[in-house]
Amino acid sequence: MTSTLPVCERSEAKQAELNAQIQRLESHIHWLGQENEQLRAAAEAAEARGAAAAGGGGGGEGAAAAAAEAAAGELRTRVAAMESELRKSKRAEQKLQALVYRLRQDVAAAGRDPSAFDTLKDVRSLEYEVDYLTNKCKKYERLARQQAEAAGAGSARQAAPGAAAAPATGPAAAAGKAGTAGTAPAGARAVALADKENRA
Repeated sequence: MTSTLPVCERSEAKQAELNAQIQRLESHIHWLGQENEQLRAAAEAAEARGAAAAGGGGGGEGAAAAAAEAAAGELRTRVAAMESELRKSKRAEQKLQALVYRLRQDVAAAGRDPSAFDTLKDVRSLEYEVDYLTNKCKKYERLARQQAEAAGAGSARQAAPGAAAAPATGPAAAAGKAGTAGTAPAGARAVALADKENRA
C-alpha cells in the first residue's frame, strides 16, 4: 500500500491543478463579461453622440462608434465561446466522476477490493498524462525543426543578392581606372592654356 502512496499524491496534485485551471477560466470569463458590458455602454454612448450630431461633423464619432460596436461584437463572441467550452468541460468532468463511481461499485459488488480499482485508476490516469505530454513535446520539437529550416532558407536567399553585387575585378576594371587617371580635368587644361597666352 505504501508503494501506491506517491501515485495517489501525484493524482491528487493533478486534480488540484485542473480545479485551479477551471477557476482561472471562470475568473477570466467573468472579467470578459465585465469588459463586454463596458464596451457595450461605450458603443451606445458613441452612437447616441453620433445621432445627436445629425451628420454635421459627426463622421469621426460615427466611425468610432462603429469600431467600438465591432470590438464589442467580437468580445461577445469570444465570451460565448468560452462559456460554451466551460460548460462542456464541466459536463465531461461530471460524467467521468459518475462513471468512475459506478465502476467502483461494480468492483465492490463482485467481491473485489475497491482500493485496487482506485490505484489502477490513478496509474492509468498518470500514464495518460505522460503520453499526452510526450506527444506534445514531439510536436513542439517538430515545429522547432521546421522553423529552423525556414530560417536557414531565408538566410540563404538573403545572402545570394549580396554575392551577385560584389565589385568587378580583373583587366576591365584596371583599364577603367587607368583611363580615368590619365584624363586631366577640363578646368586644369583651361588654366594651363591661359598661362601660355599670358607668357606670349
